Amino acid sequence: DYASAVANAERALTNLLATDPDAAMVAQLKISLAIYLSQQGRAQRAREYALDALARRRKQFGDNDPKVGDAEFQLARLDLDVQRPAEALLRAKRALLLIEQAYGPAHPSVADVLDVLAGPIYTS
Repeated sequence: DYASAVANAERALTNLLATDPDAAMVAQLKISLAIYLSQQGRAQRAREYALDALARRRKQFGDNDPKVGDAEFQLARLDLDVQRPAEALLRAKRALLLIEQAYGPAHPSVADVLDVLAGPIYTS
């Protein structure tokens, strides 16, 4: 259940921040928390975690890394959840560019991003 997932992820995040606050895993835990919180209907809190994860990944890997693309993808999903289709569209386009450059157009992650891209395009 998502309540347990959130509690466990928050505990893991607290422990990791206490021992290695600059670890790449911090961003991954924050993305996981964002997904769990979104599933609980707590999209705004989820978005805060995802924004921090994006900033951490940019700092650790640079702006053109596919891990940044993954964080942009997660934020695009959350932007759709909080009725921000224009922001979702921009983030999904950035995610698509980074993920396609890294893995090629036939990678499964590309399909995930294209699915998110369809939301704001369909609603506009």
